[in-house]
Amino acid sequence: MKRDFLRIAYFHDERMAALFQARLDEADIPSFVSNAHANSLLPHLGGGIGIHIHKENLELSQEILAKFQELHATDQSVFTHHEATHADIEYEKNINSSKGWSKISILATGLLLLVLLRYLAKSRGLLPQFFEPF
Repeated sequence: MKRDFLRIAYFHDERMAALFQARLDEADIPSFVSNAHANSLLPHLGGGIGIHIHKENLELSQEILAKFQELHATDQSVFTHHEATHADIEYEKNINSSKGWSKISILATGLLLLVLLRYLAKSRGLLPQFFEPF
């Protein structure tokens, strides 16, 4: 059995792909994503995240894509979370919660830096005698 699926769009930003796919879902157009995980590992080499649809939905999907691209080019406020689904918001929260340094990693980095500075100062004879026990 032949499957007639078409790639309707490529995105380099996973959030933009998810928002476009949400627009397709709103119009009751089934779609699927390809290359999402490879793109997150190698964003510049992965070729982008593909959104695929069945060919019977091509015309309506192209209209949605044109409107989506027009809105993106003219008004960035459209691409906020006020129109995202609950699953989209939870996904974004999980991505953002893993960013940044935790308190433990900051403390460990600081201690490592202090040990390295002490080693350098001691090797150059810059530490006074009363620091010798440390």
